[in-house]
This record gives sequence, structure tokens and C-alpha cells, in this order.
Amino acid sequence: MSYEKDSIKDAKKLGAFDDNVLDPKILQMNHDEKQKMSDDLARVKKEMDGNKPPEAQPSQRKRKKSNPLFDDVELTFLEKIAMFFLTILGFSSPEQFKKKKIVKNIEKDIARIKPPVYHIQNRRISKFFAHKLHDLYLKLIWIKRIMDKTLGNKKFWDNPDIPKAVAESLFERLANINTDEVDSNFSPTGIEMVVSQFEDPRKAVETVEKSFYSYVYSIDKTLIDKVNETYTNLVYFRNLCDFDFLALFKRFDPTFHPGVTPNFIDIPGEGIITALQNLEESILQIDLTVDNIFIFKKLYAVANEFEGREGELPAAAPDESMEKITPKTTALKGIENGITPEKLEADLLVLFEILKELLYTKSLTLLIQIVKIDPLYSPSLVHTRYDLFRIYLETFEKRIKIVSKNVLKTKRKRNLETIYHQLFGQTKWVGVYNIELSDEIEKIGFTGFFYTFHIGAIALFLERYYNEFLKTAINILLLNGVFMEKNFHKLTSDTFYALDKFIERFNEFAEEVSPEGAEGKRLLTLLGRKESVMPENRKIVEKHIVTMNGKGRDLFDEFQRHFSSVHTIIAKVYKDIDSKPPKFIRNIRAIGGFRNVKFLQTLEKGMKILQGMQELVNLLKQ
Repeated sequence: MSYEKDSIKDAKKLGAFDDNVLDPKILQMNHDEKQKMSDDLARVKKEMDGNKPPEAQPSQRKRKKSNPLFDDVELTFLEKIAMFFLTILGFSSPEQFKKKKIVKNIEKDIARIKPPVYHIQNRRISKFFAHKLHDLYLKLIWIKRIMDKTLGNKKFWDNPDIPKAVAESLFERLANINTDEVDSNFSPTGIEMVVSQFEDPRKAVETVEKSFYSYVYSIDKTLIDKVNETYTNLVYFRNLCDFDFLALFKRFDPTFHPGVTPNFIDIPGEGIITALQNLEESILQIDLTVDNIFIFKKLYAVANEFEGREGELPAAAPDESMEKITPKTTALKGIENGITPEKLEADLLVLFEILKELLYTKSLTLLIQIVKIDPLYSPSLVHTRYDLFRIYLETFEKRIKIVSKNVLKTKRKRNLETIYHQLFGQTKWVGVYNIELSDEIEKIGFTGFFYTFHIGAIALFLERYYNEFLKTAINILLLNGVFMEKNFHKLTSDTFYALDKFIERFNEFAEEVSPEGAEGKRLLTLLGRKESVMPENRKIVEKHIVTMNGKGRDLFDEFQRHFSSVHTIIAKVYKDIDSKPPKFIRNIRAIGGFRNVKFLQTLEKGMKILQGMQELVNLLKQ
């Protein structure tokens, strides 16, 4: 064997055959004679070790553990002899000797790969290896495009604000779920049908969520595990697509440019060890034993589903990583314009063959071992299991909550508008604190106005009813009524004057939020600036919105108390009209003199208004 000859040469150079230490003719012995000599040498070595003084013998506790890889190295008889004398003479160690043999074996293995990936004579990685990776790179181009439209689609991947996210579509396709049925049951229209059957919005939402959880947890766990395994494999394919081939190719050809025929040369491997290890890890993580063509056809269908929807969102900045992997001479305007299912399948078949060849020949591992001169090197992988079902569940759950909230919000808005028109014949907003501006600022990510309908209702009630005739009626009671209970008299008096003060505060708020007012003008100015959405300015805008909402909430809370008092006062006095004798106002039928009939008519009108207003207030409190 060539390796035995190399070992004998090394032994001769070191003087192992000088001074009759070992006669070269011994190499001509037969097997039994060689075995006998080997046993004798082993016995002599053991006796020599036993004669060493105790302090010279390494303790069992401190003895260096041998490497299992070296223990498994099989040596021929001649190699054992050479190793023995090289060790005795101190020119080598068993580990070094075995390591050298392993390196020789690696060189033999790497020499068998055709076309050659490494030149042992000048220790350079072959240009043919670069061409092999370039073939891999070319087949990954369209896979990269599909990945960017699906797993790498940051806008649509797990976005609950769109009808269906990429992750949801991918899960349902991989699990063969009836998408149309799911969409029908949990679409905004479907949820609205459920919500419309309940008076209590909380019960409506609970019913929708219960139906949702019943659906998702009915999916077979075995099927979920299978989908997650498939998704995990897709994630590792994406990692391979994201590998920086451009930087690696520029090592073999400094002028390399995507789309141009490369001019690769042989190069030393020390500078690309890290890149080779990263590429090796990316490839080894991929499971090529499953039906990946079937899986990629599913992924292709998802990519096409979202291909025409990019216009729904603002245009994103160019993706530098795509520039790296996509030849600029290739027009990539969309999946449907560049690749067909047939071309995809053909490219995938070639891609898988390249990957299988790299794995079968262990090209990357052998290159790393030979370049590092580290036969002990082996790839270290941490295989992470990715959970597509969790993403599906969380995204779907968020959408259910959003859709339910929006359906309830729409239903509530319709109810409010109906009662508004019944009570007032119109809706009214106060300054910039209106529903239109609230919707606009919500679209750009700000918190909306929470009390637009509340403030509008207060403004209309005060303008149309309280200031128009209810205030006058209460004032007549205080001036001309004979109260039979002190507490009721105090309630009427306190309410009358408290409402005067409340109206002042309400008018101050209306002035502040008018387009010319301090808060209103400041907010419009901030929103009018393009930089209003920048993080440092968002806080200022949000602060103004929060301030307005806080004042709106306080005004509505106070108004509820005053309204309740007014409702109580008018209800008791109105009831006294038919009570014999009256319980609260003794002269109820004589108040206002000859105008008593008009006063009583005012009370009757006020009761109807207050009952309708009470319904509106109850709805606003929800």
C-alpha cells in the first residue's frame, strides 16, 4: 500500500532502520512471523512501561482520553511497526500518526469526486467546485422569488388586518383544509350574521370565538405535526436561498456579476472556510427524502394568490438580498410572467440532484476537513422545529378579534346613527373631534377619537332640548313649585346650577377642539406634516389625541350624572300630574297660572325626549 511505503520512508528518515535496530528484510516475513514479532514488541513495551518509577507513570485520573475517531483507525502490520518506532523515538505520537492516515484517506476520498473539487498538489479549491455551486445558485433563483412572495413576505405573512395572511393560506393548503368553507364561516359577513343575533355584544363575541376555537382544535394533531415538518423544511430551503452566493463567487472570480458568465479560478480555501460551513449547514438541514416537488407546487399556488396584492400596501424599498441572488439581466416582474409550474418542476428536479450529489459525495465536509487539516471536523447542527400551526392560530385569532370588533363597531355605529336621527334628525360633531378625522388618523396608525358620538350627543341634547325648553321647565319648578320633600327640592336646585357650570366647561372644550382652537389647530398642524408619523413626532400627536379623549371621557361621565338627575326630576314631576294627591309638587296643576297647560305639555314632551336620550346614553356607555 502507498501509505505503508510512506510510513517506511518516514521511519527510514528518522533512523528507525539504522544500527541494526530493525532489519528491512523483516518486511519479507510471512503473516505468522509478523504476528509473533508484533506480540513480542507489545510485550516488551508493556514491560518497559512497568519498569518506570511511580512518579513517571501518569495517574489514571490525569490520563488523557484518546479520541474515539483515532481508536477506530485500522492500521496494517507495517503501519503499527512504523508507529511504534516513531513513538519510541519521540518523533511522533499514536494520535499524530493516525491523524496523518485519516488525512491521507480524506485526500483519497476527495480525489474520487469528479470533476475535481480540490487539488491536493497545490492545496487549492477547484474552479469546478465553484461552477457546481453556480449551477445550484441558478436553480435557486426562482425558488428565491417564490420564497420572497411567501415565507419572506413581511407585509402579508401573518398580517391579521387582511382577509387572509400568507401563513394561513399556506397552512390550509398543506393541510388540505376547505378554504372556502373556513372563509365563509369566519369572514366579516359570516361573523356579522352571528353578531346580529345577539343583543349583548360580549355574548356575540364569545359565541364567535367559541366557534373559532372549536374549528382550530378539531384539526387532527397528526396532520398538524406533518404540516409543521413540511413548513420546517421550507424554512431551511429559505435559509439556503438567503445564503450569500455573491460574496463566495467573488472569491473565485473578483469580477463576478449575476447574469454574466463567470470566469472562476482555483483558490486557496482558508479564506472561505466560514462560508463553506454556513453553506454546508444550510444544505444538511434540508430533508430531501420527502416529496418536495408537491410541497413547492403548494407554495407556488400561495405565491400566485398574493402576487397581485402588492399594490394594496405602500411600495417597499428594493431588497438588496434579491439583488444579490437575481441576475440583473433577467426580467423578474412577477412569478406568473417568469415561471410556469412545468419550469418550476424541471428546475426543482435539477436542484434536488445537485443537492443530493453534494450530500452523497460529502464535498463540503471533505473540503472543510482538508483545508483546515482537521480530520476530526464534522458539521454541528441544531435542528429547530418551526410551528406553522401556532402562527396560523395566532394570526387567525387576532383577525377574529379584529373582525368581531369591527362588526360590533359598525353595528353600534348604525344603531347610534338610527337613534341620533330619531332624536335629533341629524348627527353633529364638535370641531376636529369628529368621526371622519378619527377614521383618517386610525388609517395611519394613530389612536382614534373614542368619544365623538358622546360629545356630539351632548351638544345636540343641550342645544335642541335642554336649552330650548327643559331648562325653562326646571327653572319654573324652582320659582313657582311647592316642593313636598326637601331632598327633592335640593336635587332640582343643585342639578339646575350644576348644569350651568357643566355647559361652560363643555363650551370651553368645544372652543379648544375647533379648527381655530388651541388643541384643534395644533393637531391639524401636526397631522399636516409628513414627519408626523416619525417615531419622535408620533408621541406628540398621540399626546394631543389622548388629551382630547381624556377630556371627552370626563365630560361624558359628568353629563351622565346630570342627565340622570334631570331624567329623575322630570319623571317624578310628570308622574305627579295624575297622582292624587301629588307626591312631590303640591301645586303641579297650578304652576304657570293660565299657562299651566303649556307647562304640562312641556313635561310630557320632555319625558319622551328623555326616554329616547336614555337609550342613546346606555348605548354610548357600552
